[in-house]
Amino acid sequence: MIEYRKKCCLLIFEEESDRNTYLELASRESVSKAEELYYNNLKRTAQALQELPFASAVWVREKGTTSAIWGNAKQEVMQGDSQSEKIAFAFNKAFEQGFRKVILLKADCPAISTAILEEAFLALKIIEFSIGLNDRGGYYQLGMNQFEPEILRHADWTAPDIGKKIIRSIGDLKMALYKTKMLPVIDKVQ
Repeated sequence: MIEYRKKCCLLIFEEESDRNTYLELASRESVSKAEELYYNNLKRTAQALQELPFASAVWVREKGTTSAIWGNAKQEVMQGDSQSEKIAFAFNKAFEQGFRKVILLKADCPAISTAILEEAFLALKIIEFSIGLNDRGGYYQLGMNQFEPEILRHADWTAPDIGKKIIRSIGDLKMALYKTKMLPVIDKVQ
């Protein structure tokens, strides 16, 4: 095992707002197709996680709702009133536990690959932040090698152009940022 992996942590967020895309799909197709897509995407993310050697925690709104999908992965209940507060709490907890490189990953990210996450963690060896944008102005991953709560003021996935806002916040801090490959938002049943 490469030494840097021992100090890395992947935070997987399963948040109700992830369902916004699926609600759009339900209005065009059907609720059952939208639910099927949502859970299939969670399963693909969970399968990708099984291949990774990093410590990980799945942050859920409440335990038990999707436990079967995540298998043996540690599950934590989100804490905070807003999505930004929940994300900041998860990052802070990981850094308090001694991890030096922490990446937050959106739970329903079926196009994520081990290679993209390895690339993001490697970038954090020399650069303060990593981000992976999606094709709708949001982000699917956000990584830090030091806790900077200031950039998390804009971490809410539901805000328009949130990816650009986070990038601007990092620029305002005069810190380096690495961008991983842009991934599409999956919004149709294959």
